Amino acid sequence: MRSLVLLLLCLSLATLCQAVEVLSVVADDLGAETNRLSIRLSAPAQYSIQAIAGGKGFLVVIPNAEAVSVAPAYRRLSRVIDTIKAWGDSRNAYVEVLMMADYPYTHQWLAGQYQIEVMINPVASRTVTPATTLPPAAVEPSPVLTRTATPPERTAESEPSDSLSSPDPLSPVTATSKVRPPHTPLRQKLKPYAPYFLAGFGVLLLLALLWLYLHFRPRRKSTGAEKENLEGSTLMLDTQTKTRMVHRLVEQGWTAREIDRELKLSPKEVEHIIALGQISGYGGHH
Repeated sequence: MRSLVLLLLCLSLATLCQAVEVLSVVADDLGAETNRLSIRLSAPAQYSIQAIAGGKGFLVVIPNAEAVSVAPAYRRLSRVIDTIKAWGDSRNAYVEVLMMADYPYTHQWLAGQYQIEVMINPVASRTVTPATTLPPAAVEPSPVLTRTATPPERTAESEPSDSLSSPDPLSPVTATSKVRPPHTPLRQKLKPYAPYFLAGFGVLLLLALLWLYLHFRPRRKSTGAEKENLEGSTLMLDTQTKTRMVHRLVEQGWTAREIDRELKLSPKEVEHIIALGQISGYGGHH
């Protein structure tokens, strides 16, 4: 029994010692819509890939792995990869990849490099196989590039490309006449629109003159007497009422300036009423 317990302890320690470590997570753009994700490990390990809900991403799960301590490296302005996150818990390591679109992907384990390789949208990276990789008999001549005995019929769309290509010295040169429209001077083209231009220029000139008149016209300044008349017109009082209100405010401790502001009277009129009150003894008891 004791030996069995020791054996289990040794196995558990060996399992802990063999925990896989994620060394790097790197994503490289191989084209406008193709990317290669490389997850390098410290030892061989099994893994699984799960599609994320919505289709625009997948999750790589690496069991029996340590916590991920490296930051994923990827191009921030990639057209294929949106974000890459890597983390781990006490049992597994996870690498989450979010893509810009629902791209297909394939994955494989590179045994010699201890590396998980995920190809995102591998179809877009396929290019036409060059002719050197195939035997000559397997390469079919392209009908566009091959020469035929009878030249193709020229159309209006093919004329620009033919004009740029170099002439064949072996083919006979034939004179071709191209009908070009007569050249019309620019002044003659713009002549029907001359009345509209003149009308627009006239409207702009009138607006400019109106603005100058309103901006620089002389403004009439109001005199002090007019200001006093305007201020006094707001409060219409007879002489007895003015005298009684001024004396009442003087008894309350108001100054002449405060009284003329309150009653809308001129300072001279307020001083005159106060002087008359002092002479007649109206406010003598104050």
